[in-house]
Amino acid sequence: MNYLAHLYLSQHSEEMMVGGVLADFIKGNKKNINPKILKGIELHRKIDKFIDEHPVIEESKKRLRKKFSHYTPVIIDIYCDHFLAVNWKNYSEETLESFAERSYKILKKYRFLFPLRFQHALIYGRFKNLLLSYSTFEGIDFAFQRLRGRTKFHSNLNEATEELKKNYDLYQNEFEIFFRDIVGYLKKCL
Repeated sequence: MNYLAHLYLSQHSEEMMVGGVLADFIKGNKKNINPKILKGIELHRKIDKFIDEHPVIEESKKRLRKKFSHYTPVIIDIYCDHFLAVNWKNYSEETLESFAERSYKILKKYRFLFPLRFQHALIYGRFKNLLLSYSTFEGIDFAFQRLRGRTKFHSNLNEATEELKKNYDLYQNEFEIFFRDIVGYLKKCL
């Protein structure tokens, strides 16, 4: 999953939320990391493993793999954040706007842990806007455009939003099944 879902699933503490995002940037030695942040990194990895092995997500992958090849997992991550944002009120009493603001403030507080490029996104508030933008087709299309600029191979990411629109109900149904399962799984893990 992408940032919004990782933050939502990690909100047991500020440090776990930071670890939930930091995990994408941390490789190798983790000796000097706060244990609570490390717990968030470990939770992020459990979530990623769960999504990689979930049978419903595997159906989504099969549908996407032919056109999007090895970029399929990234597309699914963004689709998940889209459906979480669109259906936010089903998962939280806090508004998405309030959650995005709170998440942004927490990550900004710990910005020194992140790479410089990510720190700039936090300083200028782009990260907060990204979390909110997942609820719109324009927002996820912008996310796919940004990713396309960083790909090494032909990705077809410019077609990912249209694919979502074409099979919207199917992807939403798969997300709802998967998300219910991951929330249940995490209740057992924590």
